[in-house]
Amino acid sequence: MNNLQTATKTRTKTIVAVALLGGAIIAALVLPNIRPARRTTPPPSPAPLDVDFLVNKTGNASFMQGSSATVDIVLGVLSGSVGSANLFAQPPAGSGWSGFIFSPSNNCNPNPTCTRTLTVGANSQVTSGRYPVVVSALAGDLSRQVTVYFCVGQLAGSPCVDDIYINFENQSMTLDRNSVMNNNVTIGTTEVSTSVPLSLSLALSPPTNVVNNVVLSQTSCVSSCTISVSAVIKNTAPAGQYTFTLRAQGGGVDKTKSFILVIP
Repeated sequence: MNNLQTATKTRTKTIVAVALLGGAIIAALVLPNIRPARRTTPPPSPAPLDVDFLVNKTGNASFMQGSSATVDIVLGVLSGSVGSANLFAQPPAGSGWSGFIFSPSNNCNPNPTCTRTLTVGANSQVTSGRYPVVVSALAGDLSRQVTVYFCVGQLAGSPCVDDIYINFENQSMTLDRNSVMNNNVTIGTTEVSTSVPLSLSLALSPPTNVVNNVVLSQTSCVSSCTISVSAVIKNTAPAGQYTFTLRAQGGGVDKTKSFILVIP
């Protein structure tokens, strides 16, 4: 190899070395100052506002045919802001009804509460009885309901209740012959603030050769009471299941409920 070739190769190596050294110096100076792009996370969407309201009533009403009765409907906000609500009343089936008008209007702004008066009337075509009227309140996409009962054929001011409950201490009893049956029962109306006279009676399916001395401790009470149903099982009673049915009437409601006596 001649001197010219040797010198050329030496110069080439020197240039490459200088270039590599320069690149390393630039990288050392510049790269530490280059930060990776920060990943941005969009802020969470705000939670939807929980909007809710309720519709209630101040009670039920009684009236005679040829007249009318009123019940106040109350709307109240549970959360959020409801805005305006519209009220609707569904008449019972059959003819002879009138009214179903809300005063002063069927529009109500329950923020926080508002009250509208529902008027319902009936003529002689409506037979005496207890009738449900479903009141609906519609606010935007929200709908709430309450059932109002009208007892037709009763004097104004007479009790008209939602329901009567009958709860036996024992729904089923198994007893031997010559034993005494005693079952307590609690009876009352769902309207605890209303004074409602209740008439109580007992219907028995056991034949006379099954039990003796069947006693209902009382045959009437007001609003609520706890009574007992007792009987003596005869020694000749056939094996089987026997039904005792208690009947409670009052406030426009006629309710029955049964318990079972099993003789093995």
